[in-house]
Amino acid sequence: MAREDLVERVQVLMASGGPVSFYDSLVVARAARRLRELSDQDMAALLALHDHADTTDGGREILSDLLRSCAQRLTQERERAARPLTLDDHDATVRATAGTTLRLALPERRGQGCRWGLAHTRGPITCAPAGGDSGVALFTVILNAPGRAEILLTEDTPAQGGPTPRRFCLRVIVE
Repeated sequence: MAREDLVERVQVLMASGGPVSFYDSLVVARAARRLRELSDQDMAALLALHDHADTTDGGREILSDLLRSCAQRLTQERERAARPLTLDDHDATVRATAGTTLRLALPERRGQGCRWGLAHTRGPITCAPAGGDSGVALFTVILNAPGRAEILLTEDTPAQGGPTPRRFCLRVIVE
């Protein structure tokens, strides 16, 4: 089920005039979980279905579980953005407001000739090296405007015989 189909299905269920059953809610919840991330429109539709007068108690329970897990994920994304991000956060999503500065601290293998470099950014962010010492490369990421962004840092290694280069990818949701 595509994103548009989720909102449309919720609207159809609410307009049907009949009860929104446990099964109806389960189908919607499964479709929502298959989406990588729920938009504000998706969340509003799910909340409206939860609060809809014709949603059964069983249906409401399914939707409550889904909304609770979404709230926990959002909290984790915000908490992750509040601390320095490390290589353990590779391929994670963080969430913060525009104007926030994220800090990246990635371990370098300088003794083996490896250094982190910015491969690319996409979206309303600015990423720049911020120095570093003791084998840690520091970067700052400024969240310029609301939207979605991505950062990719790669480790530059010696041409021959060096270690396998590492990558650090981060998805950023700017609110």
